[in-house]
This record gives sequence, C-alpha cells and structure tokens, in this order.
Amino acid sequence: MMDLTTSVVCVAVLLTLAASQSTEPCPSEASGGAQIELTCFLPSGTEIELDWRARKYVTLECDGKGNFTCAELPKVSPKSAPPTRAMLKNCVLPVNESLACTFQTLGAPAATSLTLRGVAANDLTFEHVHGLVNLSTLTLVGSSFTHLPTAALAALPTLRKLTVREARLHLTSESLLGVSGLEYLELSASDIKELNASIFRGLKSLHTLNLWGNELRALQTGTLEGLTALDTLDLSSNPLHSLGDGVLAAAENLRVLRLVDTELMIDEPALHNLNSLEELVVLDGRKPLKVGSRSLALPKLRLVELERCKLSVLPGDVLSGARSLRSLSLSHNALETLPSELLRDTVELRALNLSHNALKSLTPALLQPLWHLEELNLDDNQLEEFSEAMFENLGVLRSLSARNNRLRLLSPNAFRGARSLQYLDLAHNELTLRSADNIETPIDGYMDFGEGRSSPMYELIAMQHLDLGHNSIQEVFYDWRNSMLNLKLLNLTNNRIEFLENPDINFLSQDVIVDFRYNQIATIQILQRELEARVDDDEMNAGSGRLLVDGNPFNCDCFTYSLLQFINSPSYEHIFPVLTLDAAICVSPPALANTTVRAAPLDKLTCELPSPKCPDNCNCTLHPAHRAMELDCIDPPINVPAPYEFGFGLNRTVLRLRHVPVSLNLSLPVHELILSGLDLKVPPPGPAPPELKLLDLTNNLLTEVPPPLGFKLRLARNPIACDCAHSMDLVALHKSADRVIDYNITTCAHGGLLQLNSDANLLCARTKAAWAAGIGGTLALLGVLATVVAILWLRYQNEIKVYLFARGWCGCLTRSAKEAPAKYDAFLSFSHKDEELVVHKLVPELERRGYRLCVHYRDWAPGESIAEHVSRSVLEARRTLVVASPGFLTSEWARAEFRAAHARALREGRARVIVILLGELPAPDANAQEDDLRTYLRTNTYLKWGDPWFWQKLQYALPHRPLGDNKEALPPASRTISADAIRAALAVHLEPKDKLSSGLQPRLLPPPAL
Repeated sequence: MMDLTTSVVCVAVLLTLAASQSTEPCPSEASGGAQIELTCFLPSGTEIELDWRARKYVTLECDGKGNFTCAELPKVSPKSAPPTRAMLKNCVLPVNESLACTFQTLGAPAATSLTLRGVAANDLTFEHVHGLVNLSTLTLVGSSFTHLPTAALAALPTLRKLTVREARLHLTSESLLGVSGLEYLELSASDIKELNASIFRGLKSLHTLNLWGNELRALQTGTLEGLTALDTLDLSSNPLHSLGDGVLAAAENLRVLRLVDTELMIDEPALHNLNSLEELVVLDGRKPLKVGSRSLALPKLRLVELERCKLSVLPGDVLSGARSLRSLSLSHNALETLPSELLRDTVELRALNLSHNALKSLTPALLQPLWHLEELNLDDNQLEEFSEAMFENLGVLRSLSARNNRLRLLSPNAFRGARSLQYLDLAHNELTLRSADNIETPIDGYMDFGEGRSSPMYELIAMQHLDLGHNSIQEVFYDWRNSMLNLKLLNLTNNRIEFLENPDINFLSQDVIVDFRYNQIATIQILQRELEARVDDDEMNAGSGRLLVDGNPFNCDCFTYSLLQFINSPSYEHIFPVLTLDAAICVSPPALANTTVRAAPLDKLTCELPSPKCPDNCNCTLHPAHRAMELDCIDPPINVPAPYEFGFGLNRTVLRLRHVPVSLNLSLPVHELILSGLDLKVPPPGPAPPELKLLDLTNNLLTEVPPPLGFKLRLARNPIACDCAHSMDLVALHKSADRVIDYNITTCAHGGLLQLNSDANLLCARTKAAWAAGIGGTLALLGVLATVVAILWLRYQNEIKVYLFARGWCGCLTRSAKEAPAKYDAFLSFSHKDEELVVHKLVPELERRGYRLCVHYRDWAPGESIAEHVSRSVLEARRTLVVASPGFLTSEWARAEFRAAHARALREGRARVIVILLGELPAPDANAQEDDLRTYLRTNTYLKWGDPWFWQKLQYALPHRPLGDNKEALPPASRTISADAIRAALAVHLEPKDKLSSGLQPRLLPPPAL
C-alpha cells in the first residue's frame, strides 16, 4: 500500500513539474486583435490565465495561491474596442491598490461590470474600488463570505445593480448603507435566515429584489418599508409559510411577485392593497396550497400561475374583481371540480391552463364569460365528454388541447360558435365520434352531406392542426375533407380505421398531411371511374400534401392492384395530397407477406369472391391483371356470375375443373376452360360453349393432337406421339400452329419440341432408326451386365455363396447329397483352455441348428487309447472343427487331432478341416521349425470368431444338410453330462508332455453319468 501511495505522489510531482515547465513567464505586453488568450507566471509566482474579448469581457483567473499587483500584469494593448465587463476568478486581491489600475492594464479602462468569483469579498475595501467611476454592476459569487463590504459599496456612486450569491450572509441594518442608488439587488443562495426590518429602507430607487434560495421563514412587518419603487419581488426557494398581514403592503407599486418552492398559504390579507400587482407566480409548493376567499381579487392582475402546488380546492370568488386577468394557469394540481362562477369576472382572459388535474367535467357556465379566450389547455385530466354548446361563447378561441383524458363522447354541437379554432388536440382519448344511441346509423345531430357524415368539428372551418391520434375512430368524416380548407395536419394515427375508399383520401386542402399510420387499414379501395374523374378535376393542381399510411396491416389484393395502377400513372403526379406507400408492407396473403406494397407483383394481386356470388364447390378469384374472374370447381357449376359486375375492368370468365366433364357442352358463358392434370387421353366430346376462346389441356396423357375445334388450345406436358404413324397430324398442326398458344414449348413424348417434328419423312426414318438403336442398345446393355456379373462372381463368389445360402435363395448351393455316410457332422478339436467358449457357446448353437457333434468329453468311451479315439472320431465325422488358439498350439493331443484330420483330408482330396481362429496366435520361435497348423493357416482360408458373418460362413462350410434333419437316422443316445464329468474329461489335454513322450498311456476317463 505504501509503495502505491509513493508512486501516486511521484506521478503528481512529475506532472506538476511538467506543467510548470510548459508555462512561461508573463510578457510585459500582450497584444492582438479581437481575442487574446494567455497562460503565464507572474514574477510573484502566481499563475494566471487571461481571456480578453473585444467589446465583451476580460477574465483574469489565478491559481488561488498567491496575489498579484497591477505592475506585474502584462499590459494589454487592444486594437479593437475594449470590453465592458471584467471578472477576477480565484484571485487574492492586491494590497492597498485600486482595481482601476488592474482594469487599465488589462485593456478595460471603462468597464461597467465587475464579477468577483471565488474572491474573498470581505477583503474588498475602499482602496480596491477607488477610481471605478464607471462601475454600475457588481457581482460577488462564492468564497462563503459573511458580511457585505459596506465601505467598498458606498464608494461606488454609480452602482445600480448588486448581485451576491453562494455566501453565508449575516445582514444588519447597516449592511446596505450608502447604496441608495441601487435599482437591482439580488441576495440569493446565501443562507440568509432573517431580515432586519429596516435593512432596505434607504433603497428608494430599487425596482427588483431577489431573495431566492435562502432560509427565510417569515418576513417581519416593515421589512419592505420604503421600497416605494419596488416592481419585482422574488422570494422563491425559501421555507416561507406565511406572508404576514401588511408585509407586502409597503411595496405599494409591486407588479411581479414570485413564490416558487415555498410553504405559503395565500389568503386575502397577504395580498391586500397590492392594487398594482400584475403577475403572481406560485410554483412547486412544498405543502398543499390553500387559497382564501377573494385572495386574488386584484384589479390589475394580468397573470396568475399556481402550478404544482397540490391545490385541491378553489373558492368560487377567489378571482372576483380580477377583470384585467389575461393568463391563468392552474396546471399540475389536484383539482377535481371548479366552481361555475370561478371565471365570472375574468372577461379579459386570453389563456387558461387547467392541465394535469383530476377534472371530470366542465360546465358550460364556467367558460361562458370568456369572450376573449384564445388558448385553453385541458390536457391530462379525467374528462369524459364535451357537452352541448360547451364552447359556444369562445368565438376567438384559436387553440384547444385536451390530450390524455377519458373523452368518449363529443356532443354534435360541442364546438358550435368556436369558428376561429385553428389548433385542436384530442389525442389519447377514447373517442369514436359515433352516435352513443345507434352506432350503425349516421350520428344523430351530425351534419350529413350525402358524401359521408360530418364530425362534431363541422363548424371549425379555420382549422389548421387537428390531432385525433390514439383514439377509437373508424372513419374519415366529410368536414375534414371538404370544409377545413386550411387544414395542414390531420393526425389519425393509432385509431381503428380498417378501410379507406376514394372519398377518404380526397382532401380539398392540397397542403394537408394526413397521418393514417398504425391503424388497422387492410384495404384502400379506389375504383377506376373515380380515379379518372379525379384526374380530370385535379390535373393542373399543385400542392405539398401527403397521406401517410405506413405501419398498417395491408391485405394486398385486387384493390391494391387498382391503387398501384393509379399511383403509377403519369397523371397521379398532379393530384394532392399524395398517397405515400414507400414503406407500406403487405401482411397478407402469406405469399406476399413482408413485401412492400409498391413492389407487390401485379399478377399476384387478387380477391377471393365469397358466396353466394361464388357457386357451391368452387373457389372464385378476381384477377385484375388478367382481367378475368377465375373459378376453380370440382364439377361444372349450374351458373356463374358475370365478371363485369365486380369492376376492375374484368371481361373474361376462366373455369378450371378438377373432375373430367362428361361433355364440353357446359351451357355456361366461359371464355377459358382449364382441364389440366386430369389424365385425359382424349378431349371430352360435345360442342363447346360459344364464348369459349381457349381450352387448356396441359399436363394430361394426350398422344394425339386434337383436330381444330374453333378455339385455341394449350397442350404442354402431354406425351404427344411424334412418330411415323402421326406424322400427317403433326404436319397439319405445324401449318396452323397459331391455334396452340404454347406450340413453341409443347414437347413430344421423347422430349423433343413439337415444332421440330413436322417433317413426315424425317419422322418415319427416325422411327426405324429408333427401333434399330433400341434393339442394339438392349443387347449391348445385356452384354455389359453379364460381364459385370461374371467379374463380381469371380471376385466375391465365396461371399455371394454364403449370402445366398444363408437366405435359402439358391438350392443349387446345397451339397449334402454328395456327402459320404457318417455318424457325426463334425468332430470338435479344442484346447481345455477354450472350454468356456466351446462347451457353452459353440456346441449348444451348432446342435440347436441340427448338427451332430462328436466331443471327447461326452462321446469317447472309457477303456480305449486316446490315439484310437482320435482316429475313429476323425473317420466318423464329416468335418473336423479345429478351434485354433494360443492354448491349442501348446496342447500335444489337440495338435495330434488336427494332424489326423488333415491327413484324412489330404487322402480323400476334400476339405474336411474347418479352422476357427480364436484370437491372435503368438509369433513362432525364429529358430524353431514351423508347425503344421501355422502352415495350414498360411495356405488355407479359415473362420474368425467374432466375424459378423461367422455363423453363416460356418454353416456354409459344414454339411448343408445336418444329420439332425434326417428323420431315418438314429441319433446317439441322449446323455446328461454333469459339469464335474466335463472337467474330468477335459483333463485329457492336461497330461504333461514328458509323460506322452515316454510312451505312457493317458489315464482313462470314468464313464460319464447318464
């Protein structure tokens, strides 16, 4: 920790030294143009920063450690007009030296304003201010001085404005003696707790007194005595709880009173006799404000602001007699009701702010006297309705705002008489502007001009800004479009408008911005005839208006087609307001989701026709891009509607059938019939409807081209036979190819284009060549196939035989009939070390598969030599199974069994030995002769235990028909061998090698337990 502290100190010292080395001594003179900036060291060691601006100010900032003298300051020689304001910041005043010399040296000899910031004002003396004959403004900020420099102030005969801030003043009756010429006095944020009753008595010229930000709790009677010229008094941010009787009466000419952030209660005596008061500002009360009866009954009062004062009740006569009042603000309080007689005498009121209260209703009588009211703010209340003729007497009202209320109903004549209204904000309410009695019919009392209903605003012909955002409005009213000719902004965002048609976007005000964003608009329906009429009427107009429709869930359908056709036409550039679709997005149908409306493919813009217009078992689609009504039906319908009934320039009926019709005689006015994908081999018979122009037979099984039928065809994706037999039909079709619309892409059954198969001679020659090529190709393919099969047989015949044999697919592989008669299918030769595998796995599984096995522990009778048993077992078995393992190689008897079996196989010239390799055999001794088994394994195939095909391969190597499958053969006697008997029998392979070599006979086994 000490090391870290030491490092920090060292770094600080180094930085200080670097800074001191970078700052140079102050020059004797400093010159420049309109601006001089200088940082340097005085000879006394004080670092200063000088900032000089022509015609504005000069600032001298010290490092706060030392003082300065006039003689050591750099002399500023300005080339422009000198500044009129001077500031000393964080400096120690020179001793017995006038600041007039300082100003002279710094190029501000005639400065009229001086600010001492961070300078001990207690040290300001008569000597310091001597000679400042032009100083009219003095500001003392900071340093927490406790007394005003009375002597210095008295030596400034021209001082008119004194400001003291951020001090800790203790004032006496003599504190302001000698400054009788003051006109402005501010003693703010200076911890003043009380004022002497006579402290201001000599300030007869004082017109502004600011005492804000202190600790005053009350004013003594007589505090303002003598302030006959006082115009403005600010007592804000003090813990004042009362203005005593007559305290303010002495300021008989007081015009402005500010009481922000206090604990005051206003009653009649507090403001009594303030007949000259014009402005009263009471804001941010620390406690709920209480206002007494007639407390504001002042004849010249023009502005009253009682805001954020927790005011909940107002007496009805509080403004009685306030006939000069022009502006009244009661915002941000807790008012729930207002007396109807509250504004009875305020006939000159121009602005009324009642916002941010809890008002639930307003009576028409409250506003009736306000003939001259121009601005009314009712924002953030709980108003639910505007009643009949509520604003009838407000003939000059220009602005009305009632945002964030609970307005549900506007009386049809609520705005009657307010014909001068230009700004109306009713956003964030619950308005529908529909009748409360019958929502399905035109609003009762609302004007109806035949082109749509009018809203309660129908008289507001001077309207310029109408904000109705965040309501529940569902339609665009007539008066907004056709009566408000000066309308500049109509905000309808976040409402419930679902549908727009041509009248809804046809505004006579060509400079209006209508904001339809974030509604539920899915369709904008503009019919062709309406568009043409609008172009004719407005072709030469010009304006800047726009209709904003982004952020709506557009259903891009046939109406969108008409809309895009219109706005993409050259005539649309002359029609205003312009409908802007640049960022509008299609929400449906799913195929066009997230596609911009302007980029939607025209041929994808369709409408589904609902029943009953659409026949049963049909889907009907209006397709303006094709000028067609398209019907997709299971079977032919009884009748179909006429396409022209639906507009969009539709003039064709297209019928698709999902089932093959009995006949083409449908008795329907169909222009196009689609029979695609019905597996037709021939077209349906019968005469076609006279209106039929096109028959679509694509994607069927037609092999012949239908004859001419009086209408055009589509034939793509049919297996048309382009051969010698049909050559004449193809030649005839080629000569009248225009009757097949898709002739250029229709192909033959063999894949070639139909238009390239119109030469009869070539077709017939090609047919013969195709037969020859087919036969030759088939023979060549068979030859290749036979070669591949032969190669695979030679390479993998054993694997193939095993695979086929295991599944019984080829009886020719069974060779049991060639086997010589034998008692056993196989004799098992193994080492006692492999007892677990042989006895418990190999023997049970082979016998389960029907094989008769000879195993020495069960089938050798006692009393005979082992050699005789081995020889007889090899001869009586068709195969000898040798389980070759490391233990087998170390067993002499096991190897003797292998040699006997191998010798028989060599003698007979047949594969009698089957070797099962169990694990890896150890490497042979390099000096020893290779044994017979290793030689055999190196030159013959063998089975490996663990091979996935082990049992299939073993069964193939064994006789294919086990003796167990021969019902006539007598099986050997069934015996149950105990585990002890098996272990005893296996002891044959445990005889030491030396006993065998000496010719001793192995011991005989006892008879096994039956």
